[in-house]
This record gives sequence, structure tokens and C-alpha cells, in this order.
Amino acid sequence: MNINPYVRRYFTRRFLEEQVLYQIFMYLPLERLEIKDRQRLEEIKAAADNRYQDGSLSESDKKTVGQHLPVIKKILERRTDLADVRIQNLSWLDYDWDGKKDYPPNGFLAATFVNTQADALFVTFRGTPRGAWLDNAKMLIGSPKYCQDFEDSSGLVWHFLSPMQAEAMEYTGQLVGNRLKGWETVNRHYVIGHSKGGNQAQLAMMLYPGDFDVCISMDGPGMSGEAIGEMKQNMGEEAFVRAAGRLLGINASNDYVHGLGIPLIPFQQNFWFLESPCAPVILCSHFATALLDKKRQDIVPFNDDGPGMAAVFMRKVSDAAMAMPLADRTDVFMTLMAVLQAVLGRSLPVNPGREDWLRLIAGFEGGGIKTVNLLTSVMKEEGGDFMSLFSGSR
Repeated sequence: MNINPYVRRYFTRRFLEEQVLYQIFMYLPLERLEIKDRQRLEEIKAAADNRYQDGSLSESDKKTVGQHLPVIKKILERRTDLADVRIQNLSWLDYDWDGKKDYPPNGFLAATFVNTQADALFVTFRGTPRGAWLDNAKMLIGSPKYCQDFEDSSGLVWHFLSPMQAEAMEYTGQLVGNRLKGWETVNRHYVIGHSKGGNQAQLAMMLYPGDFDVCISMDGPGMSGEAIGEMKQNMGEEAFVRAAGRLLGINASNDYVHGLGIPLIPFQQNFWFLESPCAPVILCSHFATALLDKKRQDIVPFNDDGPGMAAVFMRKVSDAAMAMPLADRTDVFMTLMAVLQAVLGRSLPVNPGREDWLRLIAGFEGGGIKTVNLLTSVMKEEGGDFMSLFSGSR
């Protein structure tokens, strides 16, 4: 594979297996399991197992634990060196002692995993929490109306980050500034994330390039053109290219998320794996567990042919949407993510910003028409083979 020499060393089975384990841990209902700062992974596994067996979990949490716990157990059986890794800096705790959670867990979730044996710390961002679907639209739109200013440690102000992106960068700034625990205890620092968390990991690498060795984004989407343009302006072209050279994209062949937005990761540093056979492929390909063989829980093979049909289709949809005038792009993405907020989030969105809800609701009909027209147009180009991904397994 043609991999940037700087990131080549990270493209190993053991390293990928370790980072995906941390991402899977983040999908456990850690807040409701009452996980404490600096708990060992072995202790978290046991706590999740006990709560699963004693019937004290809600049906939703029990389903989540039942999905992820067997994978965790399998990896820890093989990787006994990871049992003593400790989870720290849980974003939903109250580290500043102001009587409330530092960040709302239904909007933003992050933690660090400290592996002292490997002299490494992994800043880990989770995929979309249930209240953050609408925020996914904001990070692609690039409109000041929906963005939140963020000032980094060097005094630069960033104007095109979504509210949850800004919270992720605030959390990162507290880590690298040693206002949170554990950063200075190890010498290697990585930033990783899955889905929305992969997007946040990419941002952390770019805004704090001197603080991380590498970023691994698994199925993480790109950015708005406005955000990338501001990066180049604030950082300078040379520093931008240097930081982007340490981004590594690990994507399921038929994942439908990493094709969204304008890519920040250089194409030659994106790699596609052949997700475990599942049905329907287009839905289960996006799970963090898709990188693991279902039987052996080992890393699945990578695909030298590049992205699969779903990824190519979504890239074309996204490119068409990103090329729209700002008002139309806003209508399309806000409509799409509002539907996902209702269907998948099943809750009101977390909104640190101020929303014009009357205008947003009034725009659903027009946004829906624009979205259908956009999808229909791309579907005509792609033909009917794409629909097979909704029913077949590979």
C-alpha cells in the first residue's frame, strides 16, 4: 500500500486492534454504568457484564451492552496487555466542580485511554450521541449562523466549527494544556474517533498538530469548505499539508458516512477494509465492530480496490450537495439530519447555539423536496445496483 512513511508504522494489526477496542468501549453506556476516572478496562468489562446479568439495565442499554461486550471480551482474552489500560478524563464528569457535567453526554462524548505499558495515550471521540444528529448538519454547512466561535491555545479564533466540534476542541485544549489528567505521564499521544468522532479527531490533529503523533479516523466524515479554507488561512499552506500528512482514514468499503463533506484526509491516506459479512451491508458496515471478523474478532482484510459502491454513491451525493448555494445546502443537510435526529436520536437535539426553530420547521417541506431531487439525480447516474446493498450481505 502507498502509505505516507510517517503513518506507515501505525498501519499494523496490533495498533488498529487496540484503537478499535477503545472506540468500542466508548459505545458502552459508560455514564449509566457509573464508570469512574482511572478505572481499568478489565474492571469496566466486569461492571458491564454484572449489570447485563442482574437485569438492572434498561432494554436499550442491555441491547447495546449485548452487542459490544462479546467483542470486548474476545479482544481482551487475546490482548491481555490491554486489561490494565485505564480510562480517564470522562467528558461527562464534573472536573471543574461547578455542580454540573462538563459536557452533556447526549451531545458530546470523549475520554482518554492511557496505556502506560506502551507509553501511550489515546484521546478518543465517540460517534454521534443521541442528541447530536442536527449538529452533524452544522459541521457540513459551514454557515456562521449555525457555527460557534472557538479560540485555541495560540489565540487563533475559528469561526466555522459546529457547537459540538467546538466542544471537542475545548476538551482537547484542556488536555494538551495539562488542565486534565494523564497527558504528561506518557510520551506518545494519539487522537482517534469513529464516525462523528472521527471528524472531531481530524480537527484535533489540525488545530493541535504539535501535540499528536497521528490521527486515526474510522469512517469519519469530512468538513465544510469554509472550515478547511480557514485552516489553510490560519495555519499557512505548508503547516496545513504537514498536519494533514498525519491523518489516517480507516473506512469500511461500503460505509456511507466517510464520503460526507469535503475530505480533509489526503486520498492516498485513506484505506478501505472488507467489512465482515452482514445484512443489510449498507447499515452494519458503519458499526465500529465492522473492522473485526465476527468469529475471530481479528482485523479483517483491507481492499486494494478502494471504496465500495455505497461509499462512491455517498461521495457523489455529498459533492452535489456541497456544490449547492449555501441556502440550499443548509436546507438539504438540516432536513436530512433532523429526520435522523427524530428516527435514530428519538430526542430533542442538544443545541448550545440559538436556533430559529420556526424557520427550520417551515423549511422542512422545501428541504425535503431538494433532498429527494438530489438523491434521485445521483441515483439515476448510479443505476439500480446500489439498492442491492439494502438487502444483500457480502
